[in-house]
Amino acid sequence: MDAYKAPPGFAAKLRLPEYYEAVTTTIKLHRRTITLREVAAKLNAKNLTTPAGRVWTRQNLASFIRNNNI
Repeated sequence: MDAYKAPPGFAAKLRLPEYYEAVTTTIKLHRRTITLREVAAKLNAKNLTTPAGRVWTRQNLASFIRNNNI
């Protein structure tokens, strides 16, 4: 199996570092001034999905922030 097409290992990152940088930057930029629901809407507007490929919601955004110590 090609290394680029292999599924990530257990607890491995699902996306490239650039993805996490873009998401983290957007969250840090807006987190103090607007609600998590509004931050999720901004991420969705930028076509940035969750690491699992889903649409951002307030709940999974809160989990992402907590799990990544943002």
